Amino acid sequence: MNANEFTESPRSIPKIVRYIGGSTIYEPKPLDEKLNAILDQRSQNVLFSLGSLATSEGMPTWMKQDIMNAFSAFPNTTFIWKYEDESETVLFEKSLNIHVMKWVPQTDLLADDRLSLFITHAGKNSVLEALSFGKPMVAIPLFADQLLNARIMKKRGVAVVIDKRDLNYSNLRAAIRDVLADGKYARKSATIARFLRDRPSAVRAEISLWVKTVAEEGLMDHLVLQSRDMSFI
Repeated sequence: MNANEFTESPRSIPKIVRYIGGSTIYEPKPLDEKLNAILDQRSQNVLFSLGSLATSEGMPTWMKQDIMNAFSAFPNTTFIWKYEDESETVLFEKSLNIHVMKWVPQTDLLADDRLSLFITHAGKNSVLEALSFGKPMVAIPLFADQLLNARIMKKRGVAVVIDKRDLNYSNLRAAIRDVLADGKYARKSATIARFLRDRPSAVRAEISLWVKTVAEEGLMDHLVLQSRDMSFI
């Protein structure tokens, strides 16, 4: 499963099911000169990305304006916004603390100690990366598993959740202020990151072991629950 014990609710699972969440997280690379300069401008930095399926450029104009106004309410904080249409950068010219980029090295940014907060759609890979690097979140789930992921992150004490139908200036500003001002989110995120330290490399080693074992020996019948062969009655 592309999960770990922090992204799932507690439950009994058979030995044949293995958590491999984080296996795709590799050693972060140094940031380029441009991003380094951006992160050095202010003491707090925030990354805003809604993933690859939902685009910021497709938002209603009023929503973009509300988000910009919410970010501008924190003049001492830099916001890096993954925004797909670079031709619309004119919208942000008056927002000195907002930097828009068509593509961002998300893993590398989340791994940087200068990043304070991740505003995310709560996709599974984004959540796993944020947990691994100890970054608190403002989660704005859009569809599918993102809603459950966001609820679990709130339960873990590492995120504030905004319903997408309630995304506006006031709610976004309040959520950002809450996470940045209340150290409990950063502390809990750091605690989880310590638990997950070295997990990606260990998980990749376990994947290799199990793939090799199953390829050589076949299905591990001793790990299969007998309930597999039971009827639904």
